[in-house]
Amino acid sequence: MVLKCSKIIASSSNAFHFSLSNIPHYLMNFIHSPEHLNSGDVVRLECDTQCNFMLTSDSDFSYFRRGSRFTYYGGKFEYFPARITVPYSGCWNITIDLGRGSANIRYNLSVTKA
Repeated sequence: MVLKCSKIIASSSNAFHFSLSNIPHYLMNFIHSPEHLNSGDVVRLECDTQCNFMLTSDSDFSYFRRGSRFTYYGGKFEYFPARITVPYSGCWNITIDLGRGSANIRYNLSVTKA
C-alpha cells in the first residue's frame, strides 16, 4: 500500500509551512491536508474564527467525511494559536472543520519538527 502525502513547499528554520487543496475554500465546510508527520512534531494553527482542528488517520478521516464516528487528536478551538502534538510518525490528515456552517476564513498552518 502506498500512502500519498502532500509535498512541503517552503521551510524556515525548523518550521515547515505547506499549502492545502486547490479547491476554493468557500466551496466546502472543512479544509484538509494530508501530511507525513513525525512523532513529537507540533502542528500549529492560526485562524480568525473558531473551528474544530483535528489530526486523523486515513481511515478516521474517511469516517469523518461519511459522518460516522471517528477518533481524532485536537478539538474545538476558540482562541489561537492552537497546537496539536503528533503522537506517532506516519501520514496524518490535518483538518480544519467549520462544523455545519461555512465561511471565508483566514488561517495559517505550520509544523514545527521535533
